[in-house]
Amino acid sequence: MDMYDNEYSNGFVKIVDNFLPESTYKRISTQIKGHNFPWYWTERDYNIDDPTTGPDLQKSLKEAEDEGIKRGTFMWTHVAYAQSTNRVEQSEAWRGFEFIGDVIKDYGLPVVGDPREFILKIKLNCYPNRGEKYELYKHTDFYDDLSPEFRFSDMADKPKSFEDAAAGKRKPFNWITGVLFFDNCNGPTYVEKDGDITVCESVENRIIFFDGKLKHWAETQTDTDRRIVLNINLRWDKKDEDI
Repeated sequence: MDMYDNEYSNGFVKIVDNFLPESTYKRISTQIKGHNFPWYWTERDYNIDDPTTGPDLQKSLKEAEDEGIKRGTFMWTHVAYAQSTNRVEQSEAWRGFEFIGDVIKDYGLPVVGDPREFILKIKLNCYPNRGEKYELYKHTDFYDDLSPEFRFSDMADKPKSFEDAAAGKRKPFNWITGVLFFDNCNGPTYVEKDGDITVCESVENRIIFFDGKLKHWAETQTDTDRRIVLNINLRWDKKDEDI
């Protein structure tokens, strides 16, 4: 495994090559690229109800149009596992991905407990080749009222940013996001921290882990028929001094 950063602190980004054992990677790749794997149509790559990006959505789309950038795309998705405060949802394909929790623990990521506790969501995205580049919308995978430990009884009083929450009485919800690639293609993933952008090229069995509060996005590919990634979100066992 090639590690580019060994620290797990605020704003960390780590890229790892050959994350899964080769035989395991090939099994999963064959499964999700097979004609029997269930994919579900998704009209857009961004969530219009996301309060951390929603107010800037129209502005962002207008700026992209003015700059000649094609932003946003349709795709196919498959949510294998999703945990919320009141329930856990598992798809029919979940059994094929359960092992990932053990791989994550063995790798040494700062998570604690059983995989069913620290795995928040596992979701597959499949982007078709549209013949030209489309830039996906910049986002985080969780935000206040949808995050398992980041809830407020009075939604009118919920913070408008993570900084506002950190200044309040409630402990912010912390998580790690990972993106695992299943294709060699020209559709990279981007992660932004304080204006600096990390570019992670799409390489089979490469994964990028990062502080879940960092915004990330991607570009669609033009050199393969499809681009498939596995998005993983994990409950971060973050030390108080790092918050």
